[in-house]
Amino acid sequence: MDLPLVLELEPESGNYNVSLHFLQPNISDDHAKAILDLFVAALDSCLDSPYSILDPFRESAGSSCLGLLASEELGNDISSDADTDETPCDEEEIIGDVFALLAGVGKDMIRRDTSMYQIGLDSLNAAQVAARLRSSGINVDAADVMEALTPRALAAMARKKRSTSKSSLPSIDLNAFEEHHRATLLEAVGVPESELEAVRPCTSIQAGMLVQSVQSHGQLYINHITFQVPASVSSTTIRSAWEAVASRHQVLHMGFHQVQDPIFFYAMSIRKHSPGSVPMREMQKMQRIDDLEAGATEQIMQNLTTQPWCITFQEGREHNTMVISLHHALYDASSLQLMYSDLRKAMNTSKLGPPLSIDEMLLSTLEAESDWDGSAARFWDQVIQDTR
Repeated sequence: MDLPLVLELEPESGNYNVSLHFLQPNISDDHAKAILDLFVAALDSCLDSPYSILDPFRESAGSSCLGLLASEELGNDISSDADTDETPCDEEEIIGDVFALLAGVGKDMIRRDTSMYQIGLDSLNAAQVAARLRSSGINVDAADVMEALTPRALAAMARKKRSTSKSSLPSIDLNAFEEHHRATLLEAVGVPESELEAVRPCTSIQAGMLVQSVQSHGQLYINHITFQVPASVSSTTIRSAWEAVASRHQVLHMGFHQVQDPIFFYAMSIRKHSPGSVPMREMQKMQRIDDLEAGATEQIMQNLTTQPWCITFQEGREHNTMVISLHHALYDASSLQLMYSDLRKAMNTSKLGPPLSIDEMLLSTLEAESDWDGSAARFWDQVIQDTR
């Protein structure tokens, strides 16, 4: 089957030629040019601010392209004729409002069959969409958003979920889980009762990452991100900024533990943030990046139950180096981006928002895990046994 759109990058003498091949009438000349302009604007934004949020991109040359690609003219090719014959229901209106808010576009750009992809949202925004819709009384999770994509389809899915009995699925009671395992994890962590903020079950994805890390002795799922820091920025400034970030993000004072439970094989112990507890290594001698990462990996594997992350700071002649090392079970792409954003604010001595709880996102993920017949649990149980 022919592809309606192909972007070709061809290296030539140290440069790249960018070509866009497209089929008409699927894509017009104007839209093809807008797509190329959008690609160039996005590339410029990524090179200028690789870890920034989308706001600088929307404020750049990309904004005019986004307006064209999300216009009613393009939407006519995708929306069904029913748009003109039916009045959107209240749920569709709410979903459209959430789409517009998160995408930073006008509500007039959102039609009943406008896909979230058309307006710049992606899989990383699915959990945000689901959380906002649940707070408005529309019971959907991130998996539903990824499957339905449009206000019409998502509203229909929500109605179907209301009419479908879920009595066959076990309910997820975070408080009951904590009550059952709190004493065990208190002993494992070795902190006073008042210092243990919460005990939560790990998702299947987290459990898989942890098992693979243990089996590989830290070679899998421990990620390192290296930054060049201006020589004028001291380790004291870096530490202070990370203290502020850690006080807001629960995942930065969290550890992982194997537990005896019929459904969940790993649990998270979440401690209250203690000032001065940021795991930061300050290197006295110059070391290669590979050696810095190896040392961080070793430290994380030794502290999986307490602090599976650390910051490494090394002074240099022309610039300093900061290596952020985290176990992937602590974060996803969206939460990592939020941590970067908060770090940038803290470095500029800006106030951060209120502390962030993982409960809403965790419940959404656990509810989306549909393998309640026990096969996934049996698989990871066997893998865990093999690591002992």
